[in-house]
Amino acid sequence: MPPIVGSNRPDVFARDLGSSLSIIGEAKTSDDIDNKHTFEQLESFFDYLRFQPRAELWMGVPWLGAGTATRVCRHAQKKSNALHVPFRVVAFMIGNTSIRRTWFE
Repeated sequence: MPPIVGSNRPDVFARDLGSSLSIIGEAKTSDDIDNKHTFEQLESFFDYLRFQPRAELWMGVPWLGAGTATRVCRHAQKKSNALHVPFRVVAFMIGNTSIRRTWFE
């Protein structure tokens, strides 16, 4: 189980001790991206990651939520004063042919 970061537990927490890379991952449904709870989660994650030697935040969302997720991540990143912490939004569409795309910030 991932550790609590701030007052929130991320869906994924990984640390590579050899390279000092810390990654926090969060998955959201379309209806759960742009709300106070998610913003507070992301803000606490960015606040933690900004003090790590190397860090990234990853957010997995449905295809149509990619723009909203990017906006919310960028806002939480700025509010946390963590502009040096990159984030990735991974969007997916599941159907007869599944599609996945990643945006890096």
